[in-house]
Amino acid sequence: MLVPQPTRTANPQDAIEKLRCLIRRKTSEKARLLADITTCEAALAPLAEHQQTMEALDLQIHALFREALDNPKLSKRARRQVQELYEGLQDDQVISQDPEQAKLPEEACTCPACSARAANDAAFEDMFGDEPPSPGRHQTAPAPEKPARDAGLRALYHKLAFHFHPDRAGMRLDGQSTKP
Repeated sequence: MLVPQPTRTANPQDAIEKLRCLIRRKTSEKARLLADITTCEAALAPLAEHQQTMEALDLQIHALFREALDNPKLSKRARRQVQELYEGLQDDQVISQDPEQAKLPEEACTCPACSARAANDAAFEDMFGDEPPSPGRHQTAPAPEKPARDAGLRALYHKLAFHFHPDRAGMRLDGQSTKP
């Protein structure tokens, strides 16, 4: 049989005591949290110093590469090798991107190689849709407008040239060998 619980009247002293207890608990939680934050800041201070040191070294590396590339006594071959090394380190994210290049406005490269690549990229996009081409080292100039028919013919030409190339004799268009 259930015994009815006696009803309590709300005692204001009990409510005040509960609030004081809650305030003490939250104050001690706040103190522990501040102590943890202080400990974390102390542990992260060497990392922040290390980050600043690494940024300074990165700037020094960029300055050394610029100095090497600006050397008039450097041969074309050596200059190209230094430039390739420099760009490779940036591409592999060993060093940051050149801050001097980041300040310059983006200009499209108009060299013949980049212009040909732009035409190939446009043909690729016509054939395969919106798949992006692989990133290169140069910004490509926009390709001149060509009818879609030309891109299809060009793709067909390349496919047939690949198929009938003497080094690939005996291969079908789908890549399967015609030889047993």
